[in-house]
Amino acid sequence: MKAVVVTALGGPETLALQEVPDPIATTGEILVKVRYSGINYAETLVRRGIVPAPPVPFVMGLEIVGTVAAIGDGVEGFSIGQPVAAFARSGYAQYATIPALLAVPLDIAGHSVEPDQAIGLPCTGVAAHQLLTLVGKMSKGETLFVQGAAGGVGTMLGQQAKALGAGRVIGSVGSASKVEFALKHGYDEAFLYEDFLNSLNEITGGRGVDLFLEGISGSNLASPGAFLAPLGRAVYFGDANFSSDTEIAFKQLRSGNWTVAGYSLGGLCATAPEHWRPSAVAVLGMIANGAIHDAAVTMLHPAEASTAHDLLESRQSRGKLGFDWSTL
Repeated sequence: MKAVVVTALGGPETLALQEVPDPIATTGEILVKVRYSGINYAETLVRRGIVPAPPVPFVMGLEIVGTVAAIGDGVEGFSIGQPVAAFARSGYAQYATIPALLAVPLDIAGHSVEPDQAIGLPCTGVAAHQLLTLVGKMSKGETLFVQGAAGGVGTMLGQQAKALGAGRVIGSVGSASKVEFALKHGYDEAFLYEDFLNSLNEITGGRGVDLFLEGISGSNLASPGAFLAPLGRAVYFGDANFSSDTEIAFKQLRSGNWTVAGYSLGGLCATAPEHWRPSAVAVLGMIANGAIHDAAVTMLHPAEASTAHDLLESRQSRGKLGFDWSTL
């Protein structure tokens, strides 16, 4: 089969479309014939070796949509040819093996969606849902702020937050051209990332927000009192290089009645994979009923992998990027 291979740790130019051995489903796994692979910023960190990476050469890719091609021993609830979405580890390929716990059928009664609608579900969709519910514990009517509102996760967060009853959804973006894009994907207000604290203070009248979701820089969490309302929560889920060594004083958390938490979808899928499926089904339902009206996906040919990663790292992309394997 063909796959996008990381040939060396480094820049986008290290990605190459190559022939690799076909994977085989083992006990507890399904083999998926991949139609679409989602492309995520976290994968650029793996490619650069900023987060732990396998020995090169290797295939990465965190989310796929396709059809079941084979079923391993001990797996129930799937059938050959069934459309599925799944959280993967080697999803930049024509075929991928997936633990059955990290896959969901797309033809569930009442939640059925087409494959091209589900490309953002396994990673960005589930991450957004868990940030809002499992970790952020958002309640109806609360005010939410998202760093990086025009990205893949940000696009999902805006729409899901509204579907889950958020009272006000505010976001930051990297350029003026992305403001309107964010407003079309669930955000009530959006402004430039630069000087976001003053903008947020002005918009909230100095109160701050109930839930602050940080996907740009861990250093922004140094002083949670600058942006959190009483009993507010801040969740750190990403930054440009995952190199922040920011320290937060417990004393200010106690005196302000604030919570600061961390979240990693990959880490949770590795240590507690049973949490993935409930969120995936919930997101599937939001897509089916139109609450998530646009995953904002731009599809590329797998041979354009270097271009895709360059777009992500330069923050020129909007919404979600993906590979379409049917073009081969």
